[in-house]
Amino acid sequence: MQGASIYTLSDKASSEAAARFAARENAADGVNGAVLTGQSAQVNDILVELSQRKVQENSAEFAGLITREGRGTIRFHPQERRSAELAVLRAPDVPAVLYEAGFITNPQDVARLTSTEGRQEFADVMARAIRIYFARQTRN
Repeated sequence: MQGASIYTLSDKASSEAAARFAARENAADGVNGAVLTGQSAQVNDILVELSQRKVQENSAEFAGLITREGRGTIRFHPQERRSAELAVLRAPDVPAVLYEAGFITNPQDVARLTSTEGRQEFADVMARAIRIYFARQTRN
């Protein structure tokens, strides 16, 4: 395996590997850091959906900017955009993406991740994507 991947929140995983990754990473049931107890399952489902619908749209937009700005600079995994129900992506009010920079089992990824140039390229791509995202938000 080789290359970077960008995860965004979804109630349906983009692949079996993404589903296994989410299951392994999610230790507790909850939303946005709060455990939902004392509510009916229907109320919990509604609260989760309402709090995350817009965030998911914004997260997908931000992930697209990372992908666009990284083309030609960052080596992406063949499945560069993934989705999974990862607890770490359940932010209530900000776009949430998980950027997986590469695989430490791949010598080419390790060389890129440990080099000054590789880290600088990553930082430049992320900085451009962040600037563009917030510039778009101020226009809306």
